[in-house]
Amino acid sequence: MRGPTPITIEAELRAPGILVQVGDGHWDQPLELMERTTIPSLTMLLPQPLECSEAYFAAEPGGGRFGPVGDIIFAPGECHVHVRASGGPIHLVRCVFEPARFREATGLDGRWSERSLMTCINLRNPRLKEAMTRLGQEALNPGFACATLTEALGLLIAAELGRHFHSIEERSKPSAQTLTDWQMNRIIRYLETLSNHMPEVSDMAELCGISSRHLRRLFKETTDQTIYQYSRDIWMTKAKVMLSDGVSVKEIAHRLGFSDAASFSNAFRHVAGEPPKAFRQQFQNPRANQPLDACY
Repeated sequence: MRGPTPITIEAELRAPGILVQVGDGHWDQPLELMERTTIPSLTMLLPQPLECSEAYFAAEPGGGRFGPVGDIIFAPGECHVHVRASGGPIHLVRCVFEPARFREATGLDGRWSERSLMTCINLRNPRLKEAMTRLGQEALNPGFACATLTEALGLLIAAELGRHFHSIEERSKPSAQTLTDWQMNRIIRYLETLSNHMPEVSDMAELCGISSRHLRRLFKETTDQTIYQYSRDIWMTKAKVMLSDGVSVKEIAHRLGFSDAASFSNAFRHVAGEPPKAFRQQFQNPRANQPLDACY
């Protein structure tokens, strides 16, 4: 099991209790990482989470359930993280919070439910992405009142994170209906072994013993994603891993149930923002990097 990849810091900003960094690095081979996080931080991978495969956060080692990594990831303090990723380049913007400042800004007490932790690897929040993008731009090209803007955007990010996780906890109260663990496990096994990139909702509903309509509602309540979004992330993860391993586009299309290579390429471009061949090239041009000092 390898340690975290070294990251070269290109630029950084500081404000009271807030550190912003822009950096890049390269994994020269697939890695698996297990460690304990100590400081809350939000990371945005640019332009897409191309090299990351799957991960989970958990209160105890080995206590989570793997899911596809998105481009916005929140690492709670005092939690365990397990990452499995393919090799390739990484470029990121990271906002690190001093724990006391984070608790003050968010009202979060550091006790994370399983449902909250499930969302940490892929926060679908355009306001977070907009604020992180602005912080990255400011770090690379500081302007007037840079420190004030850094603090303001950092607190905006903290407030959005507080709303996100408080909302999850509200929906997790006994009055809210969610899928049970055994139902989610059956759905995940179905999606991971699916030979077609599009799942049959009726098949999943039958596995769970509920109607298709009920499944759609409970799935959204449980994962904060639609079935389409969740399954799309899974097939994209499979596609990225196969592309990084050198599998041909034609073979990937066949394995994922697309009618032909062109249909797969179009779907990949629509989701990833670039064609499969452009993604694959990133694994053929390794870049050197240097170690990163501790943030706080």
